[in-house]
Amino acid sequence: MYSGSIYKIVSPHTDRIYIGSTRSHLRKRMYEHKNRQSVISSKQILDAGDARIELIERWEGDNINDLRVREGVLVRENMDLCVNKRIENRTSAEYYQDHKEKICKKKRSSYVRIRDRERDADAPPYAQLQRYYDNKEDIKRSRVLGYIKMYKRRPTQKSVDKYQITEDEIQKMLS
Repeated sequence: MYSGSIYKIVSPHTDRIYIGSTRSHLRKRMYEHKNRQSVISSKQILDAGDARIELIERWEGDNINDLRVREGVLVRENMDLCVNKRIENRTSAEYYQDHKEKICKKKRSSYVRIRDRERDADAPPYAQLQRYYDNKEDIKRSRVLGYIKMYKRRPTQKSVDKYQITEDEIQKMLS
């Protein structure tokens, strides 16, 4: 039988909250949040000042994953207030639906049309394709070297000649 706590971190200076779960004492968990070096969701609340940790509910069960599932349920119920970026037990499809606009915007920005130069009919319309065409031979050469290392096999003589691969490079990849 496992036991744990589901808690929230709040501050009087913001309406936002952070919901989490732990099997350790709440005081210890708050200390861990405050002393974490990496950027975490709760940092928004902690930076607001006078943050405190409050128990939402005690939990007991046979499977520790059920604690995380319950945490995910509470985060979903309070989505408008939560700063949580990761929601326990959320599928990738649910993540996509929650962040669809942001994901699509990011994808569109990586395919920015090239407007700064005059394009002819053969020019690729997207920046990533342009980068590929500008570096095509280097990319293919790197790929051949990667295959040598991955499969631990010598390349064909045709590849050696075409991409000017030296014997030293081959030996380095094979070792």
